[in-house]
Amino acid sequence: MNGGKYLKRFATLGLAIVLAAGMIPALGAITDGTVGVVEAKADGAEVGSCGDNLRYTLDADGVLVISGKGEMTSHDWGTRPKKVIIEDGATSIVAEAFFECEDLTEIEIASSVTSIGKNAFESCTGLKSISIPSGVTVIPDYAFSGCWNLKSVDLPSGVTEIGEFAFNECNCLTEIRIPDKVTSIGNYAFAECYALKSITIPSGLTNIGWYTFSECRSLTGITIPPLVTDIDKSAFAGCSGLTSIIIPAGVKSVGSDAFTDCSKLMYIKILSKDVKIEDYAFGYNTDDDNERVAVPKVTLVSYDKSPAEAYAKKHGLKFESLSKVQKCKVHKWDSGVITKKPTMTSTGTITYTCEVCGETKTKTLPKMKRNPLQIKVPSKIFDHAKIKKAKTFNIGVSKAQGKVTYTLNVAAKSAKITVSKTGKVIIPKKCKAGIYKITVKAAGNSTYVEGIKTVTVKVKKSANPLKLKKKSWKCKASKLKKNKAFFKIKVKKAQGKVTYQLSKKAKAAGIKVTKKGKVYLPKRCKKGTYKITVQAAGNKNYKARSKIVKVTVK
Repeated sequence: MNGGKYLKRFATLGLAIVLAAGMIPALGAITDGTVGVVEAKADGAEVGSCGDNLRYTLDADGVLVISGKGEMTSHDWGTRPKKVIIEDGATSIVAEAFFECEDLTEIEIASSVTSIGKNAFESCTGLKSISIPSGVTVIPDYAFSGCWNLKSVDLPSGVTEIGEFAFNECNCLTEIRIPDKVTSIGNYAFAECYALKSITIPSGLTNIGWYTFSECRSLTGITIPPLVTDIDKSAFAGCSGLTSIIIPAGVKSVGSDAFTDCSKLMYIKILSKDVKIEDYAFGYNTDDDNERVAVPKVTLVSYDKSPAEAYAKKHGLKFESLSKVQKCKVHKWDSGVITKKPTMTSTGTITYTCEVCGETKTKTLPKMKRNPLQIKVPSKIFDHAKIKKAKTFNIGVSKAQGKVTYTLNVAAKSAKITVSKTGKVIIPKKCKAGIYKITVKAAGNSTYVEGIKTVTVKVKKSANPLKLKKKSWKCKASKLKKNKAFFKIKVKKAQGKVTYQLSKKAKAAGIKVTKKGKVYLPKRCKKGTYKITVQAAGNKNYKARSKIVKVTVK
């Protein structure tokens, strides 16, 4: 059942026709009517704008760095990026930003990003892993569709919605943790994830849409949460690894072909007494001509005179009465599903279902406790010029509950700062000035919530080493009666652009200074002391600094 694939190909063909007809300029991609300004640098890098206050640099090696603040509104880099660094300050990733960037293998997204546009990473076939920032709540339509080599995706706990085709055709994805807050998963979201072996459907989900998990051939088991009311057309079609499944009591409808081509699925327990089951929902495979063929060995277990019994009789399947088998002496409870997650302010609920008779029982989960995670070194300050060799320090974690992990922000990774699994931080030689952050996370457990602390590393700007070979000049007035005089201000070790500023008195006397520091004294210059300010502007690693040159005419 490959409806998703055909729909996707049709959509791609339609887009190609629109692009051809619209004669979109070669200047860059257009998303909202804005085309970014593209410039070239002397070193061969390309720079341009991708938002009102966002700029990008794409170097000759394919490394794309996006910096500035605010929303991304355009993307003029085409499909050339091989590595992407989105720095702190950017708040969004525009739709189709990296569409078909087949050579893209690595991306770092700053925590400031809170939204991702549709098709943002579609068909990035070289991408193997990605971590989504904690502020993102929606994984949009086609976000990672066609990322064939994507093996690892880290979704933040705040995600509430996963769009249509979001992970469609992620053929190498073996497992994914869907956050508990997700209440909506779009059609085809995980279709054709052939390698997907494990997935947990969040307890708050009420609908499983068209083809959502179709062709997940490596999936051997799945638990449908109690709150689900609808399982739509072809939701699990082609999940050839499934061997059994329980349809919860709250399910009201199961769509056509919902479990077609689940060739190993021989045992289906339906706990709902009033479920509407569409034709071909259970007990059918398709042959080489794509015709449905009944599988008489399939057994439906449900209540007497239920819709499930009627379906079994109509389609020639086996039927076992749940009313008869439910009188088991010893219940065989499943591992349970958390139907209400506990928090620090309220208790939770876990629901168990007997795998023999379908009876359910609930257990109250106690309130969670605050994670007592502590860190010994919450901040550290270094001077750029004094980092003549790599500096190290240990974060010093204590009292953490659950596995502890350390995550560098994008700026820290860019500065080549590293942190080990034990919390040892290494600041590299000549680390550039800036503020870097390391997130320390204790995963928590059944008793304690997740704990998060932030370590701030500041590499401050150093004093500008500006020096003057000579700070004062003297000239006799008698020598200026007939001739001009001049001299050169010699500057050493200045960091940043050097400028020269005459005092008002010097200007009034007719003294002049060039951009290169050559000073001219006019004929008949008045006696007096004049000042010239030498300013070194500084840069990313050094502060600005100024010195005074005194010129005395006597």
